[in-house]
Amino acid sequence: MFASWPLDVVFDLLGRCESEPAESGRQSGRHARPDRRFCSEPFVSLGSELSQTPHLRAEIERHLERSGNEALRIEGDLFKDLHHDLFSRSWRHGHGEYYTPDWLARRLLDAVGYRGDSDGRLLDPACGSGTFLCEAVSRLIAGRPSDRIAGNRREVVEQVLHSVAGVDVSPLAVWTARANLLAALRGLIDQAPAELPVFVADSILAPPTTGVFGRPFDFVVGNPPWISWDRLPVGYRNATKPLWSHYGLFSLGAAAARHGGAKKDLSMLMVYVAADRYLPPGGRLAMVLPQIVLQSAGSGDGFRRFVLPDGTKLGVFRVDDYSRVRVFAASNWTCTLCLEKGRPTEFPLEYVRWYPSTAARSGDVQSPSRSERDQIAMGDTEEAADTSAARPTTDAADVALQPVDPAWGGNSPARKPKHGPPTLVAQHCQAAPLRTDSPGAPWIIQSPESAFSLAAFVGKSDYQAHLGANSGGANAIYWLRIVGKAPDGVLVEPVAASKRRRAEKDEMPACAKAGASRESLVIEPDLLYPLVRWGDVDRFSLQRGDAGPFANGTTGGRLAILLVQDPNTRSGISASQLSATCPRCQQYLERHQSTLLRRAAYQRYQAKAPFWSMYNVGPYTISPYKVIWRRMDKIIRAVALGPCRDEYLGEKPFVPQETCVFVACRAMAEAFYLAALLNSEIVGQLASAQSVVGGKGFGTPGMFAQLNIRRFSNDNPRHRRLAFLGGEAHRQPHTCDVVLQEINAIAREEYLANPQIRGRPTRLHD
Repeated sequence: MFASWPLDVVFDLLGRCESEPAESGRQSGRHARPDRRFCSEPFVSLGSELSQTPHLRAEIERHLERSGNEALRIEGDLFKDLHHDLFSRSWRHGHGEYYTPDWLARRLLDAVGYRGDSDGRLLDPACGSGTFLCEAVSRLIAGRPSDRIAGNRREVVEQVLHSVAGVDVSPLAVWTARANLLAALRGLIDQAPAELPVFVADSILAPPTTGVFGRPFDFVVGNPPWISWDRLPVGYRNATKPLWSHYGLFSLGAAAARHGGAKKDLSMLMVYVAADRYLPPGGRLAMVLPQIVLQSAGSGDGFRRFVLPDGTKLGVFRVDDYSRVRVFAASNWTCTLCLEKGRPTEFPLEYVRWYPSTAARSGDVQSPSRSERDQIAMGDTEEAADTSAARPTTDAADVALQPVDPAWGGNSPARKPKHGPPTLVAQHCQAAPLRTDSPGAPWIIQSPESAFSLAAFVGKSDYQAHLGANSGGANAIYWLRIVGKAPDGVLVEPVAASKRRRAEKDEMPACAKAGASRESLVIEPDLLYPLVRWGDVDRFSLQRGDAGPFANGTTGGRLAILLVQDPNTRSGISASQLSATCPRCQQYLERHQSTLLRRAAYQRYQAKAPFWSMYNVGPYTISPYKVIWRRMDKIIRAVALGPCRDEYLGEKPFVPQETCVFVACRAMAEAFYLAALLNSEIVGQLASAQSVVGGKGFGTPGMFAQLNIRRFSNDNPRHRRLAFLGGEAHRQPHTCDVVLQEINAIAREEYLANPQIRGRPTRLHD
């Protein structure tokens, strides 16, 4: 079965991977760690394992057994799973290494127009184990008549080796890619070529310049590392900083960067460097990117200008959005972007959203469930789909995507489905900048069938939104359950860890660990406020899991947050003041001093402040009237809240946690008005069009700055009616659906009558 495979050469290449020189990678520091064990230990282990080659042979045998007599036609990255499993999930996440599924590589090459023509040269500047290279070689070989291949094998091999090239900073990845190239050329070579066009180098800082890199490439494709700026090693940040500025990708001030604007991703820089350095005019680039780069305010502004420093345009001509599909074995919001060097980006731009077919059949194409995303990620597909079938054109593939790769988006072997193979269904949309006068503005995305161009409704609101109070990762200390009254205070106990946090129980206080005995203690009620958690918030109601459903103004605020932050100074309450007013609280916090001092946010931003300092706390936090909604949700769910009357705490304002967003209001009528607007259909469409539904950017304070909501005026009859309807929905939740119909109609009138709307809203196809 192995007759036509150069296995001895493959094993030899992989076995020697630890000796590959990688000076450019080491100098760049992208893979640097303080203990420097991340490279040596895996390589030593790999060398030992590959000396006897049991894992590699087992991997190849698995492919052969699955394909039966079609063994010699196996295509794709054969060693991806082996290479992937050598490193821990946390290491791969920290280095932005998510290996591309074969089906996605095929579709990306289709979208960019790479068919394997002999005159089209292709480069992957972050090739990993060679998924894109293998697919390119397969297309190059498939495009030649079999009799020509048999008659002149050497010419074919030379043509292939001069038509594809790869670069990666990891020696192990490079040697695996070389092994994959040899496997792709099986039957055409008797011995390994003197040099394979895959090199250990940093495409950003120290790219190769000789050999196949002596002239530009017609296509640049790949899946660059996804690493945010603040997670890059300090040395690599300093080394690349001139490039970020050169390409206009990093121009924020210190304050904006500190508050999240610096959440730039290394993949942004890779796109600009690769397009500038490797493409000729008319050349095309296609890359797998985090979708957030297209819709994040601030951090993605420079990227979305799509112009090089010399004025050369980068014309984006297609985006495929897979954020509703779990493409990788991690919760990433994925898209693929295609551009052509030397032409401007024309808006509205073709933007295709892909959904699991189950979501499309149910009509819920906005929010497929987690189980649907996991189904695709775990490879719940037909076994042995025919990868030799004709590749669809871009237009044909837009009808429905049938999985053609056994490891559909994951790293597990294929297994027989329970209800047939899943498919993806396309929704064709259009994308355009939120502001026509700012080409770097976040994109707004909507269906061409929408009644109005939502971009016309976008504008700054009269309100400012804020994040909820943030403990800096110490909720187990600041969240307390009130269990009774004491003569000199209230009786409280720490809140048990959630399921998500139980995995980190070793870092928690002992009293907060799941299953641990939680002793109650007495503290002063002065700094305790009724807490609103993410899961408590719903449309027009607060669903308190600890006290049952209750509406605004009723009793039952049993779960509290300890707010030891001065809202005016934005710093922790001084030790002298805390000792004088709440000595029991101070004693409680001092018992957890070591844990609070270890908080990363405290060490970075407030190391000189009291160790109990918190974040996102200002005068607005203790406003008695609020409208609260959840971020990272699938829809906007807003609730209006007034003061909570609690038998233990007295009358106190609700304080939401940091995963919630809120607006402080002046009165209850204003809160009802704002909640009604936020829960309306048109505001939901605006929110969904500006950010990834369910993603980190959905429902954030920055999004609220684009919703164009006017301040409540009692003189405006529409405002008064919305406030009344909002109050009715809060008081009678069972009538919510009926009330929402009228709210939707009035909200639409409000936007159409808004004098700040830019021009007359028109249908997108007008």
